[in-house]
Amino acid sequence: MKTIMTRWRNRLETASKWSKAVNLVVLNGVLLFTMGCASTGKVEPIAQRLPRGSSCVALVSIPTKRQLTAGVPTLKYGPKEEGARFVGLGPINSISDSHEVGAAAPGLLPVLVAVVAWIPPGWIIGSAYGAATGVQDSEIQAAIQSAGKFVNHYDFEAELVRKVSDNLWTGHKIGLNSFTLNGAELSSITNGPKLTYDSLRQRGFRHVIELEVGTASLSGDYERRNPRVGFQVDVTAMLCRIDGSRREQLHSVQVHYCSDKQRFVRWMADDAKALRAELDKCQRTIAAQILEAFVE
Repeated sequence: MKTIMTRWRNRLETASKWSKAVNLVVLNGVLLFTMGCASTGKVEPIAQRLPRGSSCVALVSIPTKRQLTAGVPTLKYGPKEEGARFVGLGPINSISDSHEVGAAAPGLLPVLVAVVAWIPPGWIIGSAYGAATGVQDSEIQAAIQSAGKFVNHYDFEAELVRKVSDNLWTGHKIGLNSFTLNGAELSSITNGPKLTYDSLRQRGFRHVIELEVGTASLSGDYERRNPRVGFQVDVTAMLCRIDGSRREQLHSVQVHYCSDKQRFVRWMADDAKALRAELDKCQRTIAAQILEAFVE
């Protein structure tokens, strides 16, 4: 009888673990379609999650680069010139980028002939299109100034920490203190990551959520006058338990976020209104995925 009860208990524990794992996968799928292009790249098996109402939890963030990164669009060509070059030379540039000149396939020759024949009319059509739809230098200059005021001074990691902290308290009633340390502070205060956890343990903390944020950037072809660029960032979070002098990693999750691409001028219009909204959406999405993985 005792053996039978033990077997059933083991089966129930296994089913519970599978249920948690399935729920996490379903959550990530829902977030992907409802909150933006965010994906969980790596999820370790869940050994323990924070109970709702936990106290003595530290949120530690050690950023490598706090500012957003973005390029500056070129003003080398005017609207007409860029339109002509893009429409007229775009196809042949695409072919040359995807094939080695000395190793062209036999069927590629007719395509090259057609593309070369397209250059003169493509140049004319592109020039007219650029003149009709191109952005003027003044608009691009205004967008560059807006980017300089906002992008270069925006602390993405601090805002992410704030979103995680707000959700931990309002959504899960978890008592939490957040610490954001740069390299100099880490060296002068703790003399290394090990002493960071020793210091937290001495102050009564028993669980730590550690955030590692990669470079947050607006990426695109900045050789264009008004390039299509998109925001992307990678975030890794770890849940650790401090037990005496030991630091035990309970769970980790990696989240990759990428936005849809928009024109540079559109992102930076109205004091970067569209970019601010996208960053807020990004941080809320990442915070939700981390907390759903770590908190019961």
